[in-house]
Amino acid sequence: LPAFNYPDLTGRERHSNEFTDKVVVLNFWATWCPPCRKETPLFVELQDDFAGRVQFIGIAIDDAEPVREFADNYRVNYPVLLGDMDAIAMSRRLGNHYEGLPFTVVARPGGEVVLRHAGELERAELEPLLRELSGAG
Repeated sequence: LPAFNYPDLTGRERHSNEFTDKVVVLNFWATWCPPCRKETPLFVELQDDFAGRVQFIGIAIDDAEPVREFADNYRVNYPVLLGDMDAIAMSRRLGNHYEGLPFTVVARPGGEVVLRHAGELERAELEPLLRELSGAG
């Protein structure tokens, strides 16, 4: 994963190096994107299930106020960062050639990318991978 830093919903700058010791699920999304809205409850559930071993991070390509409202309504339990044009460029470097949303990348601790996925992620694809990478059996 490339190094990144973006503000969270409180305005605090968050850095990718905070998460290097965990499996990272990096999700580029927006509030106006139907598949993004659909996969968020799964991410919230899996963040609970894998707490301490896996870190979900949402990078919203959107305005702050709708993102705050969305995060509150969906009880998002992982960092939601506010992306910009640089975040779109980072998603392209990670393999999102059409700049579509949602786009999700899963990386091992240390940052080696093991999954790049355009579109909505399903539990059947994501959960077994997280079990394997996190040592959760």
